Amino acid sequence: MERFGSIVKKINALAGLAVIAALCCHGGSMCYSMLTGWYDFNIAKTFANIILIAVAVHVFLSITIFFFFHDGAVLKYKKENISTLLQRISAVAILILLHIHINTYSFMATGETLGVEQIIIHCTSEILYFASIMTHIAVSIGKGAVTLGMVKSSASLKRINLISYIICGIAMAAASISMLLFFIRGNV
Repeated sequence: MERFGSIVKKINALAGLAVIAALCCHGGSMCYSMLTGWYDFNIAKTFANIILIAVAVHVFLSITIFFFFHDGAVLKYKKENISTLLQRISAVAILILLHIHINTYSFMATGETLGVEQIIIHCTSEILYFASIMTHIAVSIGKGAVTLGMVKSSASLKRINLISYIICGIAMAAASISMLLFFIRGNV
């Protein structure tokens, strides 16, 4: 049973990497779209649908691992507690904010003009959504690398974690700035 649990964890880590890869494509194309005004609905939807499928698999496997293999049910070390707590809180926040994110840009299809209050609500919810995603990714990359056997030392893990935090911080800034410029330019 332990071997099966190990295989499921590795598949879940790969599903998480698939989410990240599709997210980079979707997020990158959307940042470019918001900054330049170029937009291709098919590209945006294709990447978004790939993300949703990979997220569904990742969530299912994560829940399976937690409840059936009891992995992470008992937190042993204070430092692990913080990263695991951040990982779980950010995962729940992502799932809560996902529906809001999907509907945030629906006004574009209807040609609706947003009021200042709506812009503030949309921008705030999007920044929280981006922060949840980037926190989850930053905390999870190192753990996924360990699960996949790619990390051989604690020094390597520290470097991977530092690099993932820096990259996720840059991606968070890029996504937030692109989104804010989009809303400000489109509604001022």
